[in-house]
Formats: sequence, structure tokens, C-alpha cells
Amino acid sequence: MKRLIVWGLFGWLAAAQAAPQPMHRFDPESVRTIEGKITQVRAERGQGMPFLEVESGGKTVKVVLGSMRYLLSKDFNPKAGEKVRVEGFAMGENQVIARKVTLPESGKELELRDKDGRPLWHRGHHGRHGHHHRSESTEEKP
Repeated sequence: MKRLIVWGLFGWLAAAQAAPQPMHRFDPESVRTIEGKITQVRAERGQGMPFLEVESGGKTVKVVLGSMRYLLSKDFNPKAGEKVRVEGFAMGENQVIARKVTLPESGKELELRDKDGRPLWHRGHHGRHGHHHRSESTEEKP
């Protein structure tokens, strides 16, 4: 019985982390960069992936980050009030799925997804910024 409960919790955690992450490639044409100030950091259990609310150009943009476990493993902990620069995939007018997040004041930068939007935490990426040594070399360039 304990095994079923433990496996059920793992399943719930995996589903909660994966829920907002589309399983398709993002359109490279949708990439945009926003700069602004973090007004809120949301990382609530059962609410999917952590996200930031960023004040940029007079409006609030929701920036979806990635796996909480991945953020913690990279010691990436943005705070409200910090300046932020986000490169990501636009999902409508006021939401971005982050590809790379930079916190200029602390000098931290974290890549969350590759150029096609595939999550780096799903493929066992390693390295200082989450790069996988084969990610660029295995793709053929035209």
C-alpha cells in the first residue's frame, strides 16, 4: 500500500510539473525578449510550473519558467523587485514561455529550453548554463 501511495505522489508531481509545458516545438518566429522588473514570483504546489510576473512596458507579462527541481539544481532563485531579461516564446499578448532568463543585478543566467522550446531538464543537460554537449552538434545545419 505504501508503494502505491509513493508512486501516486510521484505521478502527481510529474503531472503537475508537466501540465503547462506543451509537448510540441515552438515557432522560432514567436521568440521575443522582454526586460523589466519582477513584481511577483509564483511557485505554488499543484499549480504547475513556477512563473514570474514581470512589469514591462507598462503591462504585466506572465513568464513561465520550468521545473522547480531544475531551478533549484541550478541555484536559480529570482526575487520580486529584481530586474530581469527574458528571451522566450510568446504565447499571446501577455505570456512568455521562457527559453533563457537573466538576472543582471546578480549576474545569474539560466537556459531553460533549447531553440525549439524543448525543456533542458527533460534531456539530462549538464553544464554551467544547462547546455548539453550534443544538443548543437547533433542537429544538421542547412
